[in-house]
Amino acid sequence: MPRTPTEAVPLMPSRRKVSFSPVRGIGRLILVSTVILPALLTAQQKPLPEDPFSRAEPMSLGTNLWSVASLHADTAMASGDGARVRTTYDWGSTWIDNKNLDSAGTQLLGITMIDSLNAYSVGAAGVVMKTTNGGFSWSETITDSFQTLFGVSFTDSLAGTAVGDHGLILRTTDGGYSWSKSRKDSTKYPPLLAVSFTDANNGTAVGGSGTILRTSDGGLTWIQQTSGVTNFLYGVSCVSPTTATAVGTRGTILHTTDGGATWVKQTLVIDTAAHRTTDSIHYYYAVSFGNDSAGIAVGNGGRVILTTDAGTTWSVQKPSTANNLYGVTFLDTNRWIAVGGYGTTITRMDTGFIVTSAADKYALPLATHLDQNYPNPFNPQTTIPFTLSQRARVRLEICDILGRKVATLLSGPVEAGEHSVRWDATGFSTGVYYYRLEVRSGGNYAVETRKLLLLK
Repeated sequence: MPRTPTEAVPLMPSRRKVSFSPVRGIGRLILVSTVILPALLTAQQKPLPEDPFSRAEPMSLGTNLWSVASLHADTAMASGDGARVRTTYDWGSTWIDNKNLDSAGTQLLGITMIDSLNAYSVGAAGVVMKTTNGGFSWSETITDSFQTLFGVSFTDSLAGTAVGDHGLILRTTDGGYSWSKSRKDSTKYPPLLAVSFTDANNGTAVGGSGTILRTSDGGLTWIQQTSGVTNFLYGVSCVSPTTATAVGTRGTILHTTDGGATWVKQTLVIDTAAHRTTDSIHYYYAVSFGNDSAGIAVGNGGRVILTTDAGTTWSVQKPSTANNLYGVTFLDTNRWIAVGGYGTTITRMDTGFIVTSAADKYALPLATHLDQNYPNPFNPQTTIPFTLSQRARVRLEICDILGRKVATLLSGPVEAGEHSVRWDATGFSTGVYYYRLEVRSGGNYAVETRKLLLLK
């Protein structure tokens, strides 16, 4: 078995042969590469070893969510194994799976949303997926590299940057139709694992061996910065051209307020329960700031830490899952969504209530189902079918891209059985809409949301 002297990158390598064999009844992934999937780490109270092959706890292949991005306070997309993209329009309470993607065997490792229609996701084998209709369909963009892409950031519908294995940086100025290398991949470079832009000019990329690169010309050129660490940096969040935070292994949290000229290591992670002021046993895989002060970082074993003072102090949240968390995004000051291993999704609501695996918690009862409308796309009429397992009070509404109700199609008691409601969208403008079914029976309540597209 080959070994590497560096830390593990928690992602699938690009188009390289893998073998999958049972170990103690549970699958272990062995990659012929310098990068491997992270293991589900236990709560052992000692620093994690740097040898990636010594961290061999099991992972569930094919079910992980690797990244999440938000657009509005209620809208987010998450991407993962099997070219899977999940979308929520109600703060993460319910999720819609996009299953009609190309490259179904591909892991999508990074995602970014530009507006209600346009989004990009990148992943294994240099794949770049693009949607222009809010996620209904996706097309693959061809790049001239087979290196795994770990992160992507767009500043508008045309200009974007993707980063990947062996230090690769790809840049597009035409909405992803063509990509050029602003930094060529080389075996002498460690992988770049995340990238964040604040505007058309200023961006930061981070990766292995403490690598931090910065651009001030839209990604044409990149300057190496001094991070002060040598371990892997997995996530970065830039809130302005001067202010950014990066996170990584061994509890690393770095912060800059001068555009990266200096990076200060923030070590005061406060864990009052364990009475610890250091955090060296944890790996942080992602970070997101909603403004200059409020930020969140997530990592192994369901680790979640929050700051409200730009990282001067961090508070550890009560774990709501033992699964690794690989992606996080701020929705607004009081709400965030994190995703991770085994398809885990965690949503923090205004009340502070945390939901784990939101899609399962709020799934409709057995034999009660909201089906996809037909035709879809449509103009101007479409049919929405649903099935009830028992008599219930039902409310079926149409909402716009911002989650605002624009029409109520049904409200009242409905008998058990198969039903359909027709929506005449005459007078409505072209765009993405959502239909939401609420079902109440006795003390039980369920809700499901799906998406439809009006094209005129």
